[in-house]
Amino acid sequence: MANILKTVFKSKRSKIVAAVVAVAVVAVGAMLYIRAQNAKILAVTLTNVTKGELMKSVTITGDIKTSTDNVISLSPAAKVVSVNASSGQSVKKGDILAVLDTTDYQSQLKQAQINLSAAKSTLAYMTGASSKADRTSTQNAVSQAEIALENAESNYDAAERNLESIQQVDENAISQAEIALDNAEANYRAAKKNLDNLEGQLSDANNAVINAQNAYNIAKTNFDTVKLSYAEGTPQYIAAEETFNDAASALTAAQTAKVAAQTAYDSGIVAARQAVTNAENAVRSAEITLDNAQAKADSDYSAAEKAVSDAENAVRSAEIALSNARNTASFTASSDSEKIANQKAQISLLSAQIDSLNSKVEQGNLRANIDGTVTKIDAVAGQYPSTGDQIVVSGTAQYVVELQASQYDSVNIKLGQKASITVHGVNKQYEGTVIEMGQLAEKSLTSTDTDPKVNIKISITNPDANVVVGYQADADIILNEKKDALQVSFEAIQTEAGTGKKYVYVVDSGNIVRKTYVETGIETDYNVEVLSGLTEGQKCISNPDKSIKDGIKVRAS
Repeated sequence: MANILKTVFKSKRSKIVAAVVAVAVVAVGAMLYIRAQNAKILAVTLTNVTKGELMKSVTITGDIKTSTDNVISLSPAAKVVSVNASSGQSVKKGDILAVLDTTDYQSQLKQAQINLSAAKSTLAYMTGASSKADRTSTQNAVSQAEIALENAESNYDAAERNLESIQQVDENAISQAEIALDNAEANYRAAKKNLDNLEGQLSDANNAVINAQNAYNIAKTNFDTVKLSYAEGTPQYIAAEETFNDAASALTAAQTAKVAAQTAYDSGIVAARQAVTNAENAVRSAEITLDNAQAKADSDYSAAEKAVSDAENAVRSAEIALSNARNTASFTASSDSEKIANQKAQISLLSAQIDSLNSKVEQGNLRANIDGTVTKIDAVAGQYPSTGDQIVVSGTAQYVVELQASQYDSVNIKLGQKASITVHGVNKQYEGTVIEMGQLAEKSLTSTDTDPKVNIKISITNPDANVVVGYQADADIILNEKKDALQVSFEAIQTEAGTGKKYVYVVDSGNIVRKTYVETGIETDYNVEVLSGLTEGQKCISNPDKSIKDGIKVRAS
C-alpha cells in the first residue's frame, strides 16, 4: 500500500512541475512578443500644452542721454570775457555760465540814452514856449547831422572794402602757404627716394657679390672634378676651364662694383640723410606757416567784420540823430500837434533801440535756461571761440536711452511700450517706456552696417546715481505680452504645404497621433500662443519628422 501511494504522489508532482514550466514558457514568449511590438513603435519627444505668461521682446543697445539739453552756440566774432562754470558742475536755470564782450553795445546804449534824453527835452520844448533863436539852432543841428551821416556812410563803405581786401589777401597767403607745403612734401619724398636708392644700390651690389661667389664656387668645384677625369686640352677640360675663368671674372667685377657702390654710399649717405632731415623740417615749417596763415585769416576777418558792424551801427545812429534833428527843426513848417506827434514817434524809435541794445547787452550773459549739469564748455576767458564751439547743459529732469533700431525691429515698436533697461557694468534693471520714435529711417554714412535705422528714445522711470549721461545701456523692449496665454513649443508648430495652414501632432491617451489644425498668436523664440485647436494639458510631438503620420501609434522617448 505504501508503495502505491508513493507512486501516485510522484506522478502528481511531475504534472505540477510540467504545468509550471508551461506557464513560464508562455509568459516569456508573451514578453518577447510585447518587446518586439514595442520596438516597431516610433519613439518621439513630447511637449505639453500649457498656460502662462508669454512675452515677445527685442533688445537694442543705445546711449544714455537727457530728454532736454540746453545748447548754446558760441560766435567766433564775440570774445569771451569770463567763464563762470566748469564741466560736470550742477547749475540752476538763470545761472550765468559765461560772459561775452559787449563793450560796443554798451557804448551804443549810452549814445542812444543821450539821444533819447535830447529827444525828450525837445518834446518838452515843443510843448512849451519856443523861440526863433532856437529854430536857427535846430537848423544848424540838422546840417551837422547830415554831415555826420555822410561821414558814417563813407566809413561804412570803406570798412566793407577793407573786409573784401583783407579776405583776398588772407586767401592769397593761405594759398601760397598751401603751395609751399606741397613743395616741401614733394622735396621730402624726393630726398627719401634718393636715400632709399643709395641703400638699394648697396644692397643690390652685396647680393651680386654673393651670387658671383656662389657661381665661382660651383665652377671651381666642377673644374676640379673635370681635371680628375679628363686630360688637359680635351673638350670637357677646356669647357670647364672657360666656365671657371668666366666665373672668376664675374666675381672680380661684382667685387669691384660692390666697392664702387660702397664708396658711393659712404660719400652720399650723410648728405642724403641730411637732405631727408632738412626736407622733414621744411614740411613742419610749411605746416606751421599754413596754420599761422589760417589763424591770421580768422583773426583779420573777425576784426574787419567787427569794423563793418561798428560802421553800420554808426550809420544807424547818425540816421536816428538826423531824423531827430529834422523832427526838431520841422516844427516851423508844421502844426504844433504834428510836431509833437513826430517827436513822440522819434522817442518811441529811440526807446525801441535802447530796448534792443539792452537785450544785446544781456545776451552777452550766457545763462542756463534749464536746471542741469554742464556736460560741455568750450569757452575760454580772453579768447575768441572757434567755429562749432558750444556750451551744453544737460537737464536732469528725465534720462532717456537713445538707440537706433533696424527697420525689422522698428516696425513692431510703438509709443508707450514698456522696456527693461540694463546699464553696462551695473547689476540692476531699470524700468522704461518708449516715448519717442523718429519719422525717418536713415542709413549710416560711417558704419559698414547700411540697413536703415530709426531713432528711438526710451525714458528711464527710476534712475539713480548709476545712470550717467554717455553710458551705454541695453533696452529690452516688450513688443507684446499676455499673462495667461495657451502656448506650445515653437518646434511643435508645423505649416502645411500648399494651404499654409498651421497644425500640430497631438498624442491622445492611447498614444495615437492626431493631426490637429490650430490658430496661432504671439510668437517668441521658444513658444507660440495657440488661439484655437488645443486645450491645456494635451501632449504634442516636438519637432516631428516626415515619418510621423496621422493615426500611427507612438511612444515617448
